Amino acid sequence: MKTVLITGSSRGIGRETAIYFAQQGWNVIIHGFRHPEKLESLKNEILEENVSCLSFCGDISDPSFVDEMIKQSLLTFSKIDCLVNNAGISLVGLFTDATVDDWNLMINTNLTSVFTTDTAVIQKGADYLIGFAPETIVTAIMFSMVGFFNGYEKTVWVMTQGLIQTLLVRLPFAYVMSIQPNASLTKIGISAPVATVFCIYCCIISLFLKTFF
Repeated sequence: MKTVLITGSSRGIGRETAIYFAQQGWNVIIHGFRHPEKLESLKNEILEENVSCLSFCGDISDPSFVDEMIKQSLLTFSKIDCLVNNAGISLVGLFTDATVDDWNLMINTNLTSVFTTDTAVIQKGADYLIGFAPETIVTAIMFSMVGFFNGYEKTVWVMTQGLIQTLLVRLPFAYVMSIQPNASLTKIGISAPVATVFCIYCCIISLFLKTFF
């Protein structure tokens, strides 16, 4: 199931966009600032579509808030497939009456937030991959070894080892890392190569037993 993050989704176009994605079967991450009650109402409506929903209320122009929002979202859904930068404000009045603070507020909310949100999604996705990258190499070596020494008739044994490493090592280890202080997606991703190393250990033991017993 895919996941979408929509900023500024407590009302208007953002709200209708969130509902549309939910109706299409997407998990939805919603965001708002000054109307938490509207966010809660939207979340309940989205959940009625039998999809998952996360809700965040905070200042989208604050990079630290954006970073935490993306971090928590990826801990729940592992990836964000679509990002809709809908948050924006406008200050009604004469241009000559606007202050520098007014200008900075509009720029930070309407432009800077797009930059910070985009970079946060991309960076967190990259952090997640860093933890899993070694698994690609190690797994390739492992299956090459098993195939060379055991032959294709050992496919069931290889699949069994994969199931063992997933259920007994990878998932428990990922959970333990996720509840640690300052948990990161990179740390959680380390569970993949750790589980693969465990699987290689099982392969070596099995080869040893087959050779000498």
